[in-house]
Amino acid sequence: MSPEAFAQEWAIVQFTPGINLIALTVLIGRRFGGVAGIAVSLVGMLAPAVAITIAMTALYARVRNLPEVAAALRGITPALVGLSLAFTWRLLKGPVQGLQHISPLAVVVGIALVLTTAALTALGAPVLISYLVGAVGLGLAYGLASQTSTTAPEA
Repeated sequence: MSPEAFAQEWAIVQFTPGINLIALTVLIGRRFGGVAGIAVSLVGMLAPAVAITIAMTALYARVRNLPEVAAALRGITPALVGLSLAFTWRLLKGPVQGLQHISPLAVVVGIALVLTTAALTALGAPVLISYLVGAVGLGLAYGLASQTSTTAPEA
């Protein structure tokens, strides 16, 4: 397959809903073998993952009641929480450093938005309401932040 043909297939899968890798596999399989190529390419892509998943599930079913496994799973939870927090911090470090230029009012609006969204979620509000509140709140926070940045005196 030429690089141009691959680029064309990749461009096509960008417009289709779903998992791009599966769509690309189907297109490449079709190009080289028609319907049989689609089947072979999908089996070739999915069979190893399915086999590993079945094997891991069967293994876990045999050992899940062992005290050592229960202890290991209890130890994994705090480690995963720590990894998640560390990853989140790495993602947010840049944007948080950029908060120096935002007005205190915009920060208060942002905190109020987060608290309101959390309260709506806890109270079981419809998702659409939470989205609308979030959109209005983000628009307000953005408006305040850009108003502050355009009216701030230059040093």
